[in-house]
Amino acid sequence: MAGAIARSLESFPAEVDQRVTLSRKPSVAVRQKQGLERLRGDIDDTTLPIIQYANDIANADSVVIAPFETITPSQAVMRYWRAFKPQWAAAIALDMSPLIALIFLTIALRTKSERALQEIEMLSIPIGTFVQVKALEELFRTIKLDPKHAKALLDRSLGQHGPDGDGS
Repeated sequence: MAGAIARSLESFPAEVDQRVTLSRKPSVAVRQKQGLERLRGDIDDTTLPIIQYANDIANADSVVIAPFETITPSQAVMRYWRAFKPQWAAAIALDMSPLIALIFLTIALRTKSERALQEIEMLSIPIGTFVQVKALEELFRTIKLDPKHAKALLDRSLGQHGPDGDGS
């Protein structure tokens, strides 16, 4: 192939000369000849290095490519498994990322829900009950009551029934 390219380029200047028809007017013919000389110089400057390169390729030793050994996909995995470690790690991480995101979102929602419930419980206590509880706390601090009696008194003041359900 390189030889055919070199032969084509070598014949190019002769083809230019065959296709030229000079004018009958002497002044125009002189300028045409000057233009043809410049064209020949440009062709030589361009084609000579290409011809040399094509000849070098044609004269070079032929390249021998070793035949490829065909292997099955399972043999490829067994032979080149170390090359797949990063891809396996990335695939597992991508597969697990929705689950991890779901776990984090569940934790965040649960934490938010618990805080919201505590705020709702705090906000739903009537002011009077809140004042009573604060007064009872102050009373418990100032007098020494049995913890069992103190709890029963606190439950009764909040309107809750005791453990036996009879309100005592």
